[in-house]
Amino acid sequence: MARPGHWLEAGPVASRRGLAQHVEALAGRGLLAVEDAAPAAERFTLLTFHGVAERSFRGALPVADGEVERIATAGVDAFLRIHGAPSAVEASPTGRAERARAGAADRRPRPDHPRITSS
Repeated sequence: MARPGHWLEAGPVASRRGLAQHVEALAGRGLLAVEDAAPAAERFTLLTFHGVAERSFRGALPVADGEVERIATAGVDAFLRIHGAPSAVEASPTGRAERARAGAADRRPRPDHPRITSS
């Protein structure tokens, strides 16, 4: 007979443990900046999975693929802002978009610089 908490060990706990091992491996390669892989793995899950689980009422209702992708992408970007090495943050979709905006901002006239206009 299965123990009452067996499903926790076989499911959520094992999943968190496996994710923490991946986070630790990425940190060991210098791709993530984490002091403790377990809370970082939990944070990753909260940022990427929780929104989908909530919208689907824990899988009872479908969530459009585009919405799942949007939630997951935003979660990964947020995780990389918290724990990513600089190269990982710059490679994220949000990092690329910010660099593009910064480049556009550099080309806009600034209020403290007079604009030269032709008459």
